[in-house]
Parts: sequence; structure tokens; C-alpha cells
Amino acid sequence: MEYVRIPQRRIGVLIGHDGETRKEFEVATGCTLEIDSRTGIVRVVHPEQGDALLALQLLAVVRAIGRGFSPETARELLDPETYLEVIDIRDHTGHSRKRLERMRGRVIGRNGKTRRIIEEQSNARVAVQGHTVALIGSLEAVDAAKVALGMLLGGAEHGSVYHYLEGHRRSR
Repeated sequence: MEYVRIPQRRIGVLIGHDGETRKEFEVATGCTLEIDSRTGIVRVVHPEQGDALLALQLLAVVRAIGRGFSPETARELLDPETYLEVIDIRDHTGHSRKRLERMRGRVIGRNGKTRRIIEEQSNARVAVQGHTVALIGSLEAVDAAKVALGMLLGGAEHGSVYHYLEGHRRSR
């Protein structure tokens, strides 16, 4: 049995209308989701003869939904070749609320431009929520997006980050 805590405001997204999303994930993995909507703790229970890898993948799906991804995007994590990476912006900014907001703004960009370019050029999905940036994609895609985010959070100009991503895309 594994567990993860997600924000209470994301519990409804995980459960879905009439529990459909939850049921779909349980059927796909053979695991059971025990959700405590009061604390936000979600337990993934797999049968003794069940596949432990599926339980870990479902845990990643739940974590991704908690970090702001839609269930449709998070479902991609049921593919063993797809990865989730969560980056804490505070590791680059400290705990200053003002710097955190500024860095979130750098990652998102005006009207979502920077986030969109990172997604298009790296082929990774990006979700910014709270003090984290979450990435979903192939190992190569997540690594490219992670480098771009590191550059942005380290203070690099947006143009330099875009140039890096264009070079990465050409080299694929």
C-alpha cells in the first residue's frame, strides 16, 4: 500500500463526475483508491497477486492530478515509458513569496507563452501549481524541459531558453 497527499481542491478532479475517473483508473490498474477527502491523503492498494508496478504508476497518476494535470493527461503515466517530474520552485528562490510569484510568472510567461513554448519544443506537458512545476513526458522530453526550467529559474533570459529548446528539438 502506497499513499500520497494531494490538495483538497483536486480531490474532485481525481474522483470525477459520479466517481467515473476513479473507477476508470481502478479498472485499468486492478488497484483500489482509498481517498480521504478531509485530509487529501490518497492510498493506492493493490491486490497481493497484483502488479506492484501498476500501483506505482497509479500513484504517479494521482500525484500528477494533485499537481494540476487533467486526468486525461495524467493517464499517460500508465505507460511505463512516460515519467513525472515535480520541481519545487522554492529550491531556486528560497521561501520569499514575492520571488516565488516572480519565478512562477517567468515559467508561465505572458498569456502562457513560455509554458506553451516549453511544451511544444520539448514535447513534455507542463503544469504550474502552487510552488511546483510538474512535467509529464518521455525521459528525453522531461530532461529537456527540466533544463529549460532550470535556466529560467536560474535567471537566464527567455530568448536563451527558447534558443536551447529549438536546438534540442532540431537534434531529435
